[in-house]
Amino acid sequence: MILGRLDNDHISIYILVYSTIISLLLVLPSNDIMKPAYSQDDTVPTADAGQTQTVNGGENVILNGSKSYDPDGDDLNYYWNQIAGQNVTLSAIRIASPSFIAPNVTNATVLKFQLIVDDNRSSSSPSFVDIQVNPQQSPAIGSQSQSSKPEQLTPTELVIGFIILVVVLVIIRRLTHRGRKYRERHDFPDSVKENVLRKQNHRCANCKRLLNVVDWHHRNGDRSNNKESNCQALCPNCHADISRRRNRR
Repeated sequence: MILGRLDNDHISIYILVYSTIISLLLVLPSNDIMKPAYSQDDTVPTADAGQTQTVNGGENVILNGSKSYDPDGDDLNYYWNQIAGQNVTLSAIRIASPSFIAPNVTNATVLKFQLIVDDNRSSSSPSFVDIQVNPQQSPAIGSQSQSSKPEQLTPTELVIGFIILVVVLVIIRRLTHRGRKYRERHDFPDSVKENVLRKQNHRCANCKRLLNVVDWHHRNGDRSNNKESNCQALCPNCHADISRRRNRR
């Protein structure tokens, strides 16, 4: 009935439009029809607050959330929060590894921290970490225990000490021996001196000048031998000259 009321021109237009739509549907692949314009579903990231640590009071503590990850590879935002224990101040709360100074405590104390991460679309479940803080050790006790231990000398130090002792004893002996000989140098008996002066006619045994001042000389250098045969009367100049030549040998 409806077609009977339309003229031939209108019928031709409807047929053309209908055939065009059918042709397009046959040409286009089925997966290109009404393709959705959205990305894949987001995956929830995972937080990791790190391992339990044990520290002493006053030490610097670093929390480690660097092992947190997002399966989609998105950048993460970090949110740290202390949920138990003596309050401390974190260096920052929105970085992977904040730090703080462990409080000075009298008894072992546990500090508990929570970490949550997100990728700007979804947040992770919280991750927790415990930090056990022990009382700070007294430096005085440690230094006292160290000072109470006797110092032990090494074998090398013992050998060096023995060598030094021997050298000191040798030097002392030589100085004592020299002093003793120096004192014995003037111990010619008066009778020996008189006989030697008479035999030398009160002249120097070396330069033959008259002696105003006499230096008594041991001929063979043995100052402990005070016999007349080992005694000479010399002037100071000759005595000094003979002594210098003897020391050069």
